Amino acid sequence: MTDIYKQVNDDLKDDQTTSHLSQNQIAEASYGWVATIISFYSRARDFYKIDFDSFMIILVVLSHITYVTKKKI
Repeated sequence: MTDIYKQVNDDLKDDQTTSHLSQNQIAEASYGWVATIISFYSRARDFYKIDFDSFMIILVVLSHITYVTKKKI
């Protein structure tokens, strides 16, 4: 019976370590995503000299045109 408690306790410790690692990975991925979006916004504003909303509209329209074109093929 003591072995079962020890095994359960060890498994719980392993789960906590795994959970901590995955939370750290999620935090790093979130930070990377936010940094990418900020960089994307800055490049769109500086390079094209338009606001980000207009840039996103252009991207959506171009994406739709590409989708429709590929769909016909």
